[in-house]
Amino acid sequence: MASKTKDIQNVGITFGDWKLVKMDGDNWELCHRHVTGDTPSTRKNGTAGKVRWHRVGRYYQSSTFANALEYAADWDMRNHNDDSTIEMSKYIKAYGETLERFRTAFEQSIRAS
Repeated sequence: MASKTKDIQNVGITFGDWKLVKMDGDNWELCHRHVTGDTPSTRKNGTAGKVRWHRVGRYYQSSTFANALEYAADWDMRNHNDDSTIEMSKYIKAYGETLERFRTAFEQSIRAS
């Protein structure tokens, strides 16, 4: 695996608040964009409270990119919905729309690079 010091901020294939960054040979790491926590090290390097890309620690190869999109959609559905009850048909529709949005953005990101 490539060094964890690789700058991930301006590289990769993006889709929503997610992206895949090539690490080495066939390995890609999933990253998520969110506000950096406030810790002594992030205060020291000036990133505390800033929206930045963060490593998720999940790795994929090009043949498993669909799994990365599904993981990201699942995470978004779990973490961006309130705790109210939702009918399964509505959940499945929303999940499908999220996957389609990610797929479209992913393809656009590939074409742009």
